[in-house]
Amino acid sequence: AELEKKHSDLLETYAVDLRMVQDLFIRGQANPPVNENCPPRAGAVIWVRGLIQRLDEPMAKFISMGKAVTESEEGKEAIRAYKAIVASMEDFEDKTYAEWSEEL
Repeated sequence: AELEKKHSDLLETYAVDLRMVQDLFIRGQANPPVNENCPPRAGAVIWVRGLIQRLDEPMAKFISMGKAVTESEEGKEAIRAYKAIVASMEDFEDKTYAEWSEEL
């Protein structure tokens, strides 16, 4: 029971981080924060990949914890939210890369 509580607390913290990264993405996608030495499209791709990486690492750890975490209600919701957020970020990356390729 104590371990389940810790898993639940971790998933709740991750859900907050998911929302925070999603908000950063939504606010930043129109004008991504880019290093001044970086071309705009390349910088946008680097930015969005950084956001994805920020979500990937904890998700990989949750998955490695096994079914006790991934099949709980909180786990299922976190996985669903993660997949949706990462899919929209990957779409942004693909679109940015395609626009960049057309300019070359």
